[in-house]
Order: sequence, then C-alpha cells, then structure tokens
Amino acid sequence: NMANPYSMIGSVALMLDMSFHMEDEAKAVWQAMQSVFEAGFSTGDLSKPGSGIEILTTTQFGDKVIDALTGLL
Repeated sequence: NMANPYSMIGSVALMLDMSFHMEDEAKAVWQAMQSVFEAGFSTGDLSKPGSGIEILTTTQFGDKVIDALTGLL
C-alpha cells in the first residue's frame, strides 16, 4: 500500500482511449487523477514528507481519484 497507483490508473485511461475509443471517459480519468495531485495529495514514492504535500497510501489515493471521477461523470 506504498506504491503509487498513477501508472495503473493511467493505463486504464489509455485502454479506454486507445482500445475502446472512449475518449471522453479517458479524459475524465486523467482529469480526476490530476485534480488529486493539484489538491495537494500524492503517494510516498512520488513526494517527500514535509514538502507541503499530504502523503497517502495507494488505496487512499485511488479512493480520491474515484471520488473526483464520480464528480466528472
């Protein structure tokens, strides 16, 4: 629960876009993930404690992306 889920979530966005031609949904996934970073959240492998970023577990980060995505769709 320490690895960042960015690559897996990004892979899902690419799959939606490239394999299923669901461009709008793929953009929403990217936007949701970016909004989590912009809100000041990250995972320990991408940011250092004390950098003003709230460090989340993989699960917490994924949950925030899902919450953000829910608001976009």
